Amino acid sequence: MRRGRSTIGLLTLSLLWLNAWAARADVFHLKSGGAVEGDLISKDETTYTIRAAVGTVSIARDAVARIEKAPSLFDEYARRAAAIEPNARSHFQLAQWCAEKNLFTQRKSHLNEAIKLDPDFAPARKALGYVKVGRAWVDGSARRDAARPTPDNPEEQSPELGPKDRDKALRLVQAHWTRRIRAIRQNLLEAHSQNLVEKGLARIRAIDDPKAILPLSRELGASNLAARTVLVELLSGFEHDEATVNLAALALIDNDGALRHRAILELQRRDDPRVLAQFRTALQTGNDVIVIRAAYALATMKDENAIPLLINQLMVRRRKVVEIPIRRYFTTFTDGYARPFTDADRRHWQPVNGILDAHGGFAQVESRLERRMVTVFRTEVLEALKKLTGENFGFNELAWNRWYQEKSL
Repeated sequence: MRRGRSTIGLLTLSLLWLNAWAARADVFHLKSGGAVEGDLISKDETTYTIRAAVGTVSIARDAVARIEKAPSLFDEYARRAAAIEPNARSHFQLAQWCAEKNLFTQRKSHLNEAIKLDPDFAPARKALGYVKVGRAWVDGSARRDAARPTPDNPEEQSPELGPKDRDKALRLVQAHWTRRIRAIRQNLLEAHSQNLVEKGLARIRAIDDPKAILPLSRELGASNLAARTVLVELLSGFEHDEATVNLAALALIDNDGALRHRAILELQRRDDPRVLAQFRTALQTGNDVIVIRAAYALATMKDENAIPLLINQLMVRRRKVVEIPIRRYFTTFTDGYARPFTDADRRHWQPVNGILDAHGGFAQVESRLERRMVTVFRTEVLEALKKLTGENFGFNELAWNRWYQEKSL
């Protein structure tokens, strides 16, 4: 009874809040067809800013045909929640409706209520990411080293899972997340419709299970910029090592500079010395792109221990294919004016035009490709050194090393 009164009280507060919000709902009918429902937060000469179910969205004013007040999605939710039967199946069915309408917070609340009312109600358990191992439900939101049966039903509890069962449970949960995230990516995030993309982003943002970190990184890390951006956002919300490692990888390999910078700022906030060590190691890979990005990250994170390594990476000798200019000489230009002469039985043509002779002959510049050893000057590494030290000795490694030795005394 105590739990029932608590639940009723929470639902009553939620309904009061939702009714207050729903009363302000607007429907923005678009000239292209369709409509967006939500609260008008602000407007200017060109844009409406709206709080909708998927989050805050902006719509160009000239794309809106008309605006009308109407019963909102939250009115409908409030009506359904008020009439719900107090059993697990009813809460699960309302959770499914919430998912269809992008009300993910309400969905999770009703799923949790379903397993409180019936701890072994499988549809709600699976929707929350639980996996059954033996007779026990393993919580998908639990840490890897703490996967164990849920205490909701004492009669169903089993002894703590062994290492093999924990690994099996982890693989099952991650496989579940991989399938789910892949479906969202393929069907929503990579769609051509911006509305579908926004719907997909909302669903991805609702994921708060640490066991989804690796599936998220695998599925979104090579997707479009919107997906990779929300990946950085999600990883920033997890303090786990898996999130840190994947943020560091994005800071080195992602092609978007702004996204790499955002990942670096989050890594700087974490202040994890293992990350700096990882970037210092990346400086020595020999890959020019990775070296340049690692240098930028180390300078941004103010790692003075990287200074001697950066000095050493200012220049590198590399065998590269280079373009070599060649001058082709056209002697036929003066054939009608030149005279032959013999010198030690060798026949020559004597040009009669002094200008051509003075300039090396009448020539056309062509080129060919050759493999040669060249010196590569890494200007981005120099910029990182300047940012980190406040000094500028150009590409003079001797001057940089002398300065660093004097500074270390």
